[in-house]
Amino acid sequence: MNVNLHIERLVLNGFALDGRDAALVQAAVRAELTRLFGQNEAGAVSLASTAVPNLRAAPMRLSGAETPPRLGAAIGQSVYGAIAE
Repeated sequence: MNVNLHIERLVLNGFALDGRDAALVQAAVRAELTRLFGQNEAGAVSLASTAVPNLRAAPMRLSGAETPPRLGAAIGQSVYGAIAE
């Protein structure tokens, strides 16, 4: 099964990421969403041909010491949670 998810813009309030860190966060978000959708193909099928112009994920509690990959994984989980609701 193929799942195509297009995120045009991801807004992270309270973060100042340089180009390298932003790229690491982006890659981690992509990897986490791929993993989560891969685990739940039935959920992906229920979203077939769904367009959502705006999605607000739940606030995340962070320690402030997250690495960009851990931050990206947490963002991916939050986004997936909002999509899967």
